[in-house]
Amino acid sequence: MKIKDVNPYLQTPTTDVKKAGKGERPAQGSERQAEKVKTTREDRIELRSSQIMERAKARVREMPEVREERVEALKRQIESGSYNVPPEQVARAMLSDLLKDIF
Repeated sequence: MKIKDVNPYLQTPTTDVKKAGKGERPAQGSERQAEKVKTTREDRIELRSSQIMERAKARVREMPEVREERVEALKRQIESGSYNVPPEQVARAMLSDLLKDIF
């Protein structure tokens, strides 16, 4: 039974055995040269992520725990009665926190 409507992108490519041997082959000298290039090539990796992480941690430690200026400004607004947060913003923040806990 033949299966129809198969996704052509998911199929494994096939090779015609008769045509595979007839292609041009590179000279043996160039094959050896290619092997030589592969074996002499070096890749270097410098691991610096730990240094970057340590710098970031140091910056975080230097930052104050609480933004005192912001806290004082909010206290003044609350005391004077001018601090007003739209209920939609409160609801959005509550739902956002809830979704973070779920996912």
